[in-house]
Amino acid sequence: MCVCVCVWLTVCRQVVVLVSDGDHKNHEDPDNERRVLDSAGVVIFTVGLGAWLRESVMRNLATVPGYYDRQKNWEQLLHNQPTNLRPGKYS
Repeated sequence: MCVCVCVWLTVCRQVVVLVSDGDHKNHEDPDNERRVLDSAGVVIFTVGLGAWLRESVMRNLATVPGYYDRQKNWEQLLHNQPTNLRPGKYS
């Protein structure tokens, strides 16, 4: 499961918000995909979701550890503000 939302910040920085259980079924190396995004200057926020969450994968994909959050299910994600995401300068 993976949901990805791309947005532009007002300072013209590209941001990806990745909502996933951390399981990659397309046989692509998620660390390699992260390096590609990093080299393009993209800031990655991750939200881990689900009972079978691969939390270490989701933490490693976030640009910095403070850009990771965990939610139990879609309902919690939609009705609660993420608990761990820390706004910053996105640099």
